Parts: sequence; structure tokens; C-alpha cells
Amino acid sequence: MPARRGKVMLKRIAVLMILVAFCAPTLWAAKQEKTARKLDKELQKVNFTAAVIEGRRVVNRVMAKQLGVSRKQLVIERRRTGLIYGELFAAHELVRVAGLEFDEVAEQFKLGLSLLDISRQGDVD
Repeated sequence: MPARRGKVMLKRIAVLMILVAFCAPTLWAAKQEKTARKLDKELQKVNFTAAVIEGRRVVNRVMAKQLGVSRKQLVIERRRTGLIYGELFAAHELVRVAGLEFDEVAEQFKLGLSLLDISRQGDVD
């Protein structure tokens, strides 16, 4: 009887391991999707703050410091690309993390791709 219980237990463990192996990519994708939605919400907060002139000054100053670029450069890039501040910040981060080209990322944003879509294309987690 104990030998049979051991076989049943091993069978259950094997089935569980197979299920985990098949479900892991789906769970990982769901986690990425959730994280991307959170990040999009945070970037929207940046955009809302920058929608008013006083907020725009603060956002520009903080982003310049965070990204290590001049405030003037951010204004020039924003005018040239048409990106809003949240997208501009995300574009700079994708360039830094994934080594993507800034103009390429900006173009993808202008085409309507989400941050998650662009990240997946650049193999960024």
C-alpha cells in the first residue's frame, strides 16, 4: 500500500510540474501586461501634470534631471517628435535600457504602438 501511495504522489507531482511548465509563459505574460498597465497609468499622471504650464515646468525639470539631459533638449525633442512628456520619458528609458534608437521609438509611439508593444519588439522586460 505505501508503495502505491508513493507512485500516486509521484504521478501527481509530475502532472503538477507539467502544468506549471505549460502555464508559466501565460502567467509571465499576464504579469508583464499588468506591469505595463501600471506603468501606462503612471505615465498618464505625468502627462496630466504637464498639461498645465506650471506642471509642465516641473515635469520638464524633473525629467531632465532624471534622464541626464538638458531641459532645452527635452523641449526640442518634444517639438520635433510630437510626443507628450510621458511618451518622451518612456522613449528615453527604452533607449537607455534596450539600446533602441530614439527616433525609432518615437516613430513607433506616433504610430500608436503601446509601451508594451515597443518593449516586446525590443525584447525588453
